[in-house]
Amino acid sequence: MENYASKIAKYAEDWTFDGTPQDIEKKIAELSWMNALVYGVGGWGKADHFNADFFLMHLVTSSIFLGSYCAYLKPASQKNLLRGYLLMSLGWIVGRGLPSLDIERFYASTTARPAPVKGSALPTPSSSAFLAKDAPEYAVTPNPWLPLIETAIVDPNDHLPKLVRALAHYDALYGDRFPGQADFKNTELVGADKLDGTLFLRAAGLTLTRLGRVREGEVTREEGWDRDGFYKIK
Repeated sequence: MENYASKIAKYAEDWTFDGTPQDIEKKIAELSWMNALVYGVGGWGKADHFNADFFLMHLVTSSIFLGSYCAYLKPASQKNLLRGYLLMSLGWIVGRGLPSLDIERFYASTTARPAPVKGSALPTPSSSAFLAKDAPEYAVTPNPWLPLIETAIVDPNDHLPKLVRALAHYDALYGDRFPGQADFKNTELVGADKLDGTLFLRAAGLTLTRLGRVREGEVTREEGWDRDGFYKIK
């Protein structure tokens, strides 16, 4: 805050509102996308493993409540809440070391269909099942969210089901988004034209790969979430 507070405040001031219900909904979506993007793409980076940052994870899990609060606030209070939340989010993002966002490589290197854990018991689809012949893996796991949700529900790390809940919620709201839409494409964020609704599923899959899937027999990592940040020696 000593070094960057004025710059962070300037970003928040430049984030303008018109106060209509549609605009408030759009601003909540922007905050949801921002925090999921920083957690997922920033955590992936170029490292050998996914950096499931403990603090950035909380930006995702907390943002799910913005709509519930705004539903009971007057327009002026909605603006104050959302701008204050943006300030807090930017403060934590900068404070954690400002992870880089290589969106293009993220989409090229991650999957929107996290594979089942090797060795886990899987059904054998009937030949009459849809996709069984042409894409048997799709017939085994037609909805890739279900195995992720099932293992998160029984994980003793209570932060994990909250994160998966938030990401699945955003997938339900924004999962049909296709890449190249103008609102992202016309920003200054490099690779924003690649963003689509699979962001949330990719982030959930990377998280569970990093922490382990207890339902399928994997043991949750003892150290849990990552706390090393994204700091670079200059």
